[in-house]
Parts: sequence; C-alpha cells; structure tokens
Amino acid sequence: GWRAPRAHASPDWRAHKRSKLSLVGCSMGDLAKLICANVMDIEIALEGIEKFAEGLNNIEPGSLLHIKTDGPREKEFFEELSFYNLHLAMDQTQNDCLIAGREADLKLWQAQSEIVQGAKVDLILPYPLHSPLMEPAFKKLEYIFLKKAFRAPEIPILSSVAPGTILDVASIPQDLKQNILGQVRWQETFKWMSDVLKVSEFINIGPVATLKILGGRIQTKLPVSIVDSIPSLEF
Repeated sequence: GWRAPRAHASPDWRAHKRSKLSLVGCSMGDLAKLICANVMDIEIALEGIEKFAEGLNNIEPGSLLHIKTDGPREKEFFEELSFYNLHLAMDQTQNDCLIAGREADLKLWQAQSEIVQGAKVDLILPYPLHSPLMEPAFKKLEYIFLKKAFRAPEIPILSSVAPGTILDVASIPQDLKQNILGQVRWQETFKWMSDVLKVSEFINIGPVATLKILGGRIQTKLPVSIVDSIPSLEF
C-alpha cells in the first residue's frame, strides 16, 4: 500500500516489516518519508527544515496557486506559462494543477489571460514552491547533504517527481532537490502505483487531508483513508 507521510514521523514506524509497504511524499513530506524509511535521523531532518525556513526569507515574493479550468489543459495553456515566466508546479488532473511564480508575473497573468478568467483560482502558499524560484531556500536545505546523512532505505521509497522510480541511497539527494525546485507529477505517480505496483490502499498520514483529497481526484477506484498520526496505524 501507499503510506504518504504528512506529519512528524516517529522512527517507531519502522516496526512495519510484517506489512507490504511503500512510501511517497512531496515537499516536507519528502523528508518525512526518509525518516520513516530510516534513511536519515529526524534530528538532522529538523535541522534541515529549520535552515530551509530561514532560506525562505531570501526568495523573491511569489506564490503557489491552485487553478481549475473548465476543460483539459491545451497547448496554449503551457505557452502562456512560458510567456509569463510561470511554472507548472504540480499536475493533479487534466484540468486541475498548481502554478508557481513571482507575485508580479502571477498578477499579470491573472489580469490578461482568458484561460484564467474562466478558471477557479485559489492561493495555496505564499511561496513559489516546486519551482526554480525556491533555489535560495533549497541551498539552505543542502545542509543535510553535507552531513552525509543518508542510509539505504529499509522500506521502498518512491519518487513523486520521476514516476516509476524506486529510489536508492545514491538517487535520493537529486530527487529531493527536484521535489523542491521542479514539478511534482502526482497524476503519473498515482497511475504507476495503481497500474504497475498494484497498490490496494492509499493512506494519508497526518491531520491535513491534502493527499486524501488529491488521491480522490486522481484515482477514485481505490480506497483513500486518513489517520491522524503514525502511532494510530495498525498493521
């Protein structure tokens, strides 16, 4: 099954071994999955997150927007993103995605684009997460790479930026970097987990039901549940 870490992860979760289990996450959930898989210690992860938060002060003003259009995204949608220097941060469905960009570019796009005029747009975060604009913050997070903190995973960990990839210790740093600075490809990831890995259950761990909602949008055939914390899981 899929366990997507969303909250503080307890290393005790490694007592999972009697269950078939894989981990996937994005943003800070990407660090949580590494903790759960015993790839890195929680103390180092928290230090890295603290430094990452400091780095947020160094990025240009920007945002992460949720946009839902009436129909599937066409070629002109992506052409507009390029024209306005915006980034597809996360694909969810054919007409549902997250866009990251500088504040001024996003405002100009919203004011001028006919596509946006007919779409539902919501602010997700006041930072351009999952885009190259996050580079100054990621530079701070690289602290954990310098600590040589990574061990071989005890649980299979999956990539949400390169669907079809089961990560080994050598590929983790680049995958984590891409997760912060590049596009998260949830739609393809869910399809791969469902069609190839034959996942039977999706579980969102943590009090925020973001991934439960996301999973429901993308893959409605399989059950998606939420648990508040790792100790409440039963295997």
